Amino acid sequence: MMFKKKQGIAVIWLGVLVTIFIIGLLYVVFSYVIYGNLTPAIYPALNALDNSSGINVTALHHTIDLINLVWLTFPLMMMFAVILYGFMASQRRGYETSYGG
Repeated sequence: MMFKKKQGIAVIWLGVLVTIFIIGLLYVVFSYVIYGNLTPAIYPALNALDNSSGINVTALHHTIDLINLVWLTFPLMMMFAVILYGFMASQRRGYETSYGG
């Protein structure tokens, strides 16, 4: 019975490691697109807007800065949550029957 519990814990941690790898890989790929292509194109376009267009450029700059901050911190929060899940799931007791097994 103990072998099955250790095998289950290994599967949980393997899933945690694979999930963290996938989150990191997606973050690197999409960060290249956001910081390499989109952000350098957005800021000059916002700076080119004049005040007569009725668009609040400083509010748009603030919004884009908040989006960048969320983009930087969200993968770290996801990784922390996955690691926390791994700890919680590996500490879970096995299913007990009414016969004490």
